[in-house]
Amino acid sequence: MQRIIYKKKIIKGNVSYFVYGENSTKPIFLLHGLFGSTKDWFSLAKKLALNNYFVVILQAKWHGNRMPLNFFELFSGKSFMASMTFVMNDYVKGATIVLDYLASEDLVQEDRAGVIGFSMGAYVSYLLPLFDDRFNVIVPINGSAYYNDEKAVEHFNIENLEMPQSASIEAARKPKVFENKDILIIHTKDDQTISYFGSEQFFNLMSPRMKKGSISCILQEKGGHKYHDFYDEIIIEWIKDKL
Repeated sequence: MQRIIYKKKIIKGNVSYFVYGENSTKPIFLLHGLFGSTKDWFSLAKKLALNNYFVVILQAKWHGNRMPLNFFELFSGKSFMASMTFVMNDYVKGATIVLDYLASEDLVQEDRAGVIGFSMGAYVSYLLPLFDDRFNVIVPINGSAYYNDEKAVEHFNIENLEMPQSASIEAARKPKVFENKDILIIHTKDDQTISYFGSEQFFNLMSPRMKKGSISCILQEKGGHKYHDFYDEIIIEWIKDKL
């Protein structure tokens, strides 16, 4: 059985991440959600590594062992949008820093990388291609290409939905960026945290626009706001043809 290499690294910019499967040069980044952690992806990471991928699990700012004492206050009420914007922008920056570093060490190919994100990580997976064209294979799960979501407003008790000036531009406003990407959207219809309407809307927006890329959308009837183990095989089989 192939040996899986697993270790934690911290490089410049204080970016924390885990690596699985250093025998491959095909990079896939895994992005956890708000209130989540890197361990949420350990199972999928091992399976991807066994399928010959170099897997990077990024840890979001203020998560894991770096959680501030007022963490839950930061992500509620009036402070939610500013805090979320700060963390998501840092996620984007971190992914680019790590890919640059790995490519500079000739550990991975840098012309084509994949990203799989859940919830907040799914939002970031939509944003990454806007700032780094190397991310060409995208799997957003229970997220959205739109920042305005009524269910999210209710769930997180968001009092100010105005997008801060520091926020990354909404992915859906730049459809041309995605025309040559390969995208697999997964969402549950009974998600009480983020509505599946955003996922469906982006799929309908992009379907007639795709050129060299492709887009698929799986809408599960039930499952709530949760990553399910059976997604692993769906994602792995899909991604084998794309990366």
